[in-house]
Amino acid sequence: DVITNNIDFDKHLKRIRKEEVIKNLMEKKATMLNKDFIITEEIMEEENLAKLPQNVKDKLNKIISALKKPANKGIMENCLKILSDLKKIYPDVPVIYNLLTAVYLLLGDKEKHYQTIIETTDKFPDYLFGKTALCEHYLQNKMEDKIPDVLDNKLEIYLCVPRASNIYHVSEVRSFYSVIGRYYAFKNMTDHALFCYLLLKEIDEHHPLTELLRKIYCTAKINKYI
Repeated sequence: DVITNNIDFDKHLKRIRKEEVIKNLMEKKATMLNKDFIITEEIMEEENLAKLPQNVKDKLNKIISALKKPANKGIMENCLKILSDLKKIYPDVPVIYNLLTAVYLLLGDKEKHYQTIIETTDKFPDYLFGKTALCEHYLQNKMEDKIPDVLDNKLEIYLCVPRASNIYHVSEVRSFYSVIGRYYAFKNMTDHALFCYLLLKEIDEHHPLTELLRKIYCTAKINKYI
């Protein structure tokens, strides 16, 4: 593999070339190289979300903006009330459930957080963010071996959520491969894990999920990834 015990991992990680990782993966006949997909930053609205009135979309966008800022209990409690009301009116819009999951997490309500994840995956089994939220839960609770089952053993985004267009939003790619990258690290699959990191690095080197992968790789024992 590209990592050895003779070098500083953090420095080496910064200079690893994607071509080097791909070469190693090709030698291992890795399936993650079987197909390319297109990453876009263009808005891709889920069908039921697209049908919502504009004023409701505006409310959801404000909540999304609030979630990107430092957590404020009062604001999060207000978001929770709005989302809970919207969920009753629009029970078939998965993004509402996904936002509820995020709000419960920020409020520290672990039970409601997990319950909402399960409700989301049960009601919307093909919803990518529902799948990755459950994977994230398993990662946080040291149950990594459950991840393949959540994804039906489809560890590539184009297999997990196949689309005729083969186009995926940047947020979907980040969410999916940040989870898969950590899973591969747990399984000691060095090059697979690095491929996920380099993919996210190409999108945005300084995004929190890219940084999360980097820190996980750099703080773990090097021999875990060999």
